[in-house]
Amino acid sequence: MATMSRPMASRSNRVGRGHAFPVDSPSFCLKIVTGVDLQDGKELPEPAVRKYGNCMEDSIFLKNIPAHFTIKNLCGIGSSCNVTLQIEGKRTWTVLCSVSKCGLKARFNPAGWKAFVKDNQLEAGDHCRFELIGELKLKVVIS
Repeated sequence: MATMSRPMASRSNRVGRGHAFPVDSPSFCLKIVTGVDLQDGKELPEPAVRKYGNCMEDSIFLKNIPAHFTIKNLCGIGSSCNVTLQIEGKRTWTVLCSVSKCGLKARFNPAGWKAFVKDNQLEAGDHCRFELIGELKLKVVIS
């Protein structure tokens, strides 16, 4: 099995790391996991593992986001919209967000999400809290 290696950054030196903030605005949290973690069943409930098995997407980091949050606060069912992700220090990324036609799935576009992951040196085990702070704008706190 091939493994990926990359320089590791000190957590204290990575931008956007901070404490959780009050839950006054709509928000959601994601734990960054690898496709291998999902295939091994480490991050999915047992029924999902039985249903999907080894058919999970093979990517470094998942891009799926809660559909109910997305439909209510960002894009409608079957549509896409550009969402701004902002971390501490005012740095921003624009990511295309899409909701499936059935409204059961929502995700960030792989290209935009990968740029956000790379620029913020996200790795498996990191947690991201996304808080709605404006129209199509999410503040992201990474811990």
